[in-house]
Amino acid sequence: MKEVLITVSSVISLAGTIPYIRDIWRGKTKPRIVSWLTWAILTGVAMVASYVDHQYPSAILAACMTLNSVAVVVLGVVKHGRVLFDRFDIACQLLVICGLAAWYLFQSPAVAIVAVIAIDLIAGLPTLRHAWRYPGEETAFVFITACIASVITIFVAESVAVTAIAYPLYLILFNGFVVYLINGRERT
Repeated sequence: MKEVLITVSSVISLAGTIPYIRDIWRGKTKPRIVSWLTWAILTGVAMVASYVDHQYPSAILAACMTLNSVAVVVLGVVKHGRVLFDRFDIACQLLVICGLAAWYLFQSPAVAIVAVIAIDLIAGLPTLRHAWRYPGEETAFVFITACIASVITIFVAESVAVTAIAYPLYLILFNGFVVYLINGRERT
């Protein structure tokens, strides 16, 4: 049963990006490349850290999130032809670099996951700001499916270790907040 749920979580995660990619192609969604590029790197780190600690459900979720992020970055750059960085994006990237340096000093899978979460949140600030200012330029479905896939991943976690549940729990909270910003702003 656990394998089935892991597969369902993976399919939900990967399929959830399809409408986002479609909306990028149509010009409706304009992703903040700075966030998505950082997420691609961070989810790759989370994948490796979870895998090394034998937390396979979390590693599989992170692998799917990595593929999703890379697809968004590539299509976003191809479709929009440039990557915009304002001062806020640059400040967030500097904090990301500081976080990566701090993680490197500790060399622990659990510390890596905590660092990934902190860095991920900083990297997500441009997307949060974008969802607040321009909710019509974001597609909520990708964030909703990330929440669902993360809930399933926590459900099948093999332990309550940081490397097993911390990142999926964070993804639920972050992505849920993005959905709230998108839907809340669209109603006003």
